[in-house]
Amino acid sequence: SFCMEHHLPQCPQCPGYGSRPSWYLQAGCDRCRACAGLQDRTPQVPSVEAMLPRFLQRLYENTPVADSTLRKQAQEKCAQVQAKMRKGYQVASDFSDEEALWGYVSAKFATRARMAADVLEDVLTAPARCVVALGGGPAAELLSFVVLCDVRSLPRPRLVVGEFVDYWKPIATKVGELAGAPFEYIHCDVTRGLAEEA
Repeated sequence: SFCMEHHLPQCPQCPGYGSRPSWYLQAGCDRCRACAGLQDRTPQVPSVEAMLPRFLQRLYENTPVADSTLRKQAQEKCAQVQAKMRKGYQVASDFSDEEALWGYVSAKFATRARMAADVLEDVLTAPARCVVALGGGPAAELLSFVVLCDVRSLPRPRLVVGEFVDYWKPIATKVGELAGAPFEYIHCDVTRGLAEEA
């Protein structure tokens, strides 16, 4: 393992140079390879799976799930909201508890990001103009999309989270900031028809 921050300022070829995130070692960059001690090895491009632990650690900083005791409490609150969601009985105010939302993030974010990456790896072959995560909550799927675009050297499209409550916005915004890809946040309700106002 190596720390990208030590050589990125000297290496404009690196994907993490400047304000862009440093998900992986740039395969064609000799300086990256030398700094990582990989001159004689074939460089590997880590997957979404490889970057998730560090990303989640950064995401959880200064949140209700920053330590394991608080995380358990938040997940218990989340379980109550999820029980309503499974039956379709949730209302907007169910999402007003920040602890419960972070409990959801700690319980589901990694799984959602992995599932999205599994699907996107097969279908992401060309640049997209706009990607919208309907009912996207904390934006795990958009994180996977950003990482795969970076890995495949595809330009990042307009990235949008569509949710029926605004309570997810601070979390989705933090995910976008950590990913180096600002996400737009729009109000939508996937249970209503397209002609209805959200």
